[in-house]
Amino acid sequence: MSELAWKPFYCINVPEIDEQHQKLVEMINQLARSIDKGIVNDEMGKVLIQLVDYTQYHFKTEEKVMEQIGYAGLGEQKNLHREFIRQLAVIIKKVRDGQNLNVFDLMGFLQNWLINHIVNKDMNIGKAYQAKKVQPAIK
Repeated sequence: MSELAWKPFYCINVPEIDEQHQKLVEMINQLARSIDKGIVNDEMGKVLIQLVDYTQYHFKTEEKVMEQIGYAGLGEQKNLHREFIRQLAVIIKKVRDGQNLNVFDLMGFLQNWLINHIVNKDMNIGKAYQAKKVQPAIK
């Protein structure tokens, strides 16, 4: 199973969020390694639950940053975050119920969602954050 390589291009220049994105990449890669070892149901379920927990923590951090900078796309981001968590919950339920999952589809979904979300949505947060950060004080 191919792992996702972190690239500097994925940095949105909000240090805390960039660190969390890298952690999410590592967690997805951990899942890929467990699949490679053939440890699918038990290990996969545990890693998915950890991924959901950390993702929720990450989304709260992102949303807090967006609130702090008055980010116009906050509502859309919250909706995207909730939908992703909902999709992960469906996947975890399937694993718990012993349903067969195509692990390649699962990995493709996780990798694509994260990178597309970073590049197409979170980059805008980084731009807005940097614009607020460098604004000179009005005298």
